[in-house]
Amino acid sequence: MANGNTYLLKVGSTGSEEELVGQMDGTMTDASVLVANTNKSTGGAITYIDGAFAQQITFAVTLTMLSDNGQAEMKGKMATGADFSAKIETGIDGESWEGNWKATGRSDTAAMNGDSTMAITIMSNGAPTYTAPTTP
Repeated sequence: MANGNTYLLKVGSTGSEEELVGQMDGTMTDASVLVANTNKSTGGAITYIDGAFAQQITFAVTLTMLSDNGQAEMKGKMATGADFSAKIETGIDGESWEGNWKATGRSDTAAMNGDSTMAITIMSNGAPTYTAPTTP
């Protein structure tokens, strides 16, 4: 049986993320695309440059806020379109993505006597550092 999965969002400067903003439920998509090389030498046929791709990792999630300060920070970054440094970890044997991110598409819920949640899309801005899960 596979381990359960959740995403944890930790913000702060790369390598020293300290503030746990929240727990995320949702999907991760590797939206990377290959880089094409089309010119006269290929006769107009699309060919791809070996080993070259434009990488983007996207998380479409519902973020359950665990920190009022973190929630205010995320809302501020989204309002201005600013980058934020963060590490997104999974519950699967140490898998993570670390780097610069942007967030869009905010939709808040305000549960009475409950935890605030925010539906957002988080996209990598540049290539994040990926740590593969370890085998138990």
